[in-house]
Amino acid sequence: MEVWGQDPFKFRPTTSIPVSNESGLLPLAWAGGLNAAQYNTLDLNGDGVMDLVIYDRTTDKINTYLSDGSQYLYSPQFEYLFPKELNSWIVLADYNCDGKKDLFANTTFGVKVYKNVFEDQLEFELQVDPLMTESNFLSVNLQVSASDIPAVSDIDGDGDLDVLIFNFAAGGSVEYHQNQSMELDGTCDNLIFKQVTTSWGNFQECDCGVYAFGETCQDLGGRQAHSGGKSLLAFDEDFDGDMELIFGDEFCNNIAFLRNQGAPDNASFTNAILDYPQVGTPIDFFIFPALYLEDVTFDGRKDILASPNLFENLGRLVNFKSSSHLYVNNGEPDVESFNFQQDNWLQADMLDFGEGAAPLFFDFDGDGDQDLLAGSRGNQQSGVFFATFELFENIGSESTPAFQVLDRDFLNLSSEILQTLKPSYADLDGDGRRDLIFSAAASNGQTKVYYFLNENTIGFSPQSNVPMVLDFVLQAGDHPVFKDLNGDGRADVLLGKRTGRLEYWTNDGGTAPFSFQLNNASVAGIVDDSFRRELVPLAADLNGDEILELATLDATGVVRIYKNFLSTSDTDPPEEFSLVIEPTMGALTLPSRWGRGATLTHAVLSNDLPYIVIGSNQGGLFLLENNSDPLVGPNPGSVLGLKLLPNPSSDLVEFRANQSFDWRMYNTLGQLVRSAPSSGLSNRYVFDGRSLKNGVYLIRGTNTSGVSETKRLIILH
Repeated sequence: MEVWGQDPFKFRPTTSIPVSNESGLLPLAWAGGLNAAQYNTLDLNGDGVMDLVIYDRTTDKINTYLSDGSQYLYSPQFEYLFPKELNSWIVLADYNCDGKKDLFANTTFGVKVYKNVFEDQLEFELQVDPLMTESNFLSVNLQVSASDIPAVSDIDGDGDLDVLIFNFAAGGSVEYHQNQSMELDGTCDNLIFKQVTTSWGNFQECDCGVYAFGETCQDLGGRQAHSGGKSLLAFDEDFDGDMELIFGDEFCNNIAFLRNQGAPDNASFTNAILDYPQVGTPIDFFIFPALYLEDVTFDGRKDILASPNLFENLGRLVNFKSSSHLYVNNGEPDVESFNFQQDNWLQADMLDFGEGAAPLFFDFDGDGDQDLLAGSRGNQQSGVFFATFELFENIGSESTPAFQVLDRDFLNLSSEILQTLKPSYADLDGDGRRDLIFSAAASNGQTKVYYFLNENTIGFSPQSNVPMVLDFVLQAGDHPVFKDLNGDGRADVLLGKRTGRLEYWTNDGGTAPFSFQLNNASVAGIVDDSFRRELVPLAADLNGDEILELATLDATGVVRIYKNFLSTSDTDPPEEFSLVIEPTMGALTLPSRWGRGATLTHAVLSNDLPYIVIGSNQGGLFLLENNSDPLVGPNPGSVLGLKLLPNPSSDLVEFRANQSFDWRMYNTLGQLVRSAPSSGLSNRYVFDGRSLKNGVYLIRGTNTSGVSETKRLIILH
């Protein structure tokens, strides 16, 4: 049974650990990256200042930033105050004229609207689902394709919000749905719409760059463009009271700018500008540009932001490292004028590896602290899409980490032209040295496991500069994590399947090509599930009880945690929890939301409990500070005084305390291995360690009053 909001697993988003690249300190290092961004402004905290809300279409994730008047600060605590059922597109606009922007969003039948009911904190209340409109004297749902972005704006200048959409069925022409609120009762409180025309502005889109004005595409010898896949932005560029139109198409690389030659209530377009803005660098993407108008330079003038409007990087044509384009408004008081400033706005201040970030923390240089290695799905460079490992050295200390870029192409993997790099660090061959193991997709699409054997006991140095292939079969979308789970000194595999299942494979030893056997086809009862696809596993001690827990992340964006996860006993089944996020907003605790396509790992970055690090499909990382209460650990003040002598041991071990106690022995998975004899309590036991395999065991002693203490026992034969 899934349990929400329970101890002992509580985490809090943090941005406190510094990261630097070649340009200096990254102020938004842990903001998670950006791919296909939709930009809106909103007062998140009620201080009267417009903050920034970015919805990323590739993850269905809200990203929130507070404004201090001169810059944006990543503030993830507000993300949890948005409705969780958001997908495809959102628009923030004030429909009831109360000064608070409301939320228009995609729904199965078109558009749903949430009212902003901010009092003590941000809150949205569902008003309509779906939004209705009058068409041919019938009330029908205002249907918007999930691939589109509608224009929600005051088209006729009467004070209420109207809606422009491309025709859902035929495409090619724009429908104008006029809000009747002002017409009916002189207020803008209502959401009452009427379809005024199916050809607003009297034009048709025929093809990329081909438009029919005052005639039809058939008149030009063609036909209307297909339906779906349109982005719309309406704004008054020349301050003459009527709305110009900008739109993008999913099959076109540039946008079309149409200047309104008519009036607010009777739009008329006569030509299209394809190289807009016409000064400097015009907007030009490989595919499906979408534009947004918001003041993000804090000068009171609205700027243009452009990003590809994609669910995924089809054809691998887009470089998601530079997909956030900013055009600054440098116009005069009576005209807008936009000038290109940068193609990686906000992204330049983040850890952003392109798309599909997959992090790993390991001690690369053997100095005792954890360094950061990040793989990704890849990036488009000079017509080739490939991934590299990027290495960041921890230049801080064991308790105060700080990361600085060291190598953008660690191990020179760019020469292999691989994609979707997902790293692990574990001892593959049982020689006491942890090796670098990773899965990747080759240029032919085949997914394999590769490895570099390590020649150093401390730190990492590859024995060869060419990765070797591991004889372990993967399907595209599978996520393997290598970890010694049975204590034999060799890395086993937790395999998260694309279908949602979790498998456990044991390493049967030997040398290359090595041999793995399926031990459990549904670890912790996790089976194929169409709602929890793209399963990513992690095995780590997350709460300080010195026992491994299992954490999983899937397409729902929720992290789930399992205790006793390898148990197959009906009397002692695995326990399932959902990771609780404490967004530092009072007592509020909420289930995590990381969007589609995310990965996760853990990081021992201080002397306290481990962090969790999320690798976002947006290309960056989210850092989660562990706020759990340590459950078990050494207790110097215990009246028990438990000692294990000798430790490590290969033979007999004495369990000694200053009073009578009984004991239980667990492996690091929490499974009971041995227990005290039933003949009675004693303050001294002699245990034969020769019967155990090499590994770490936990001895928990308990006195007659129920006071317990746990010590680690290391067996080395």
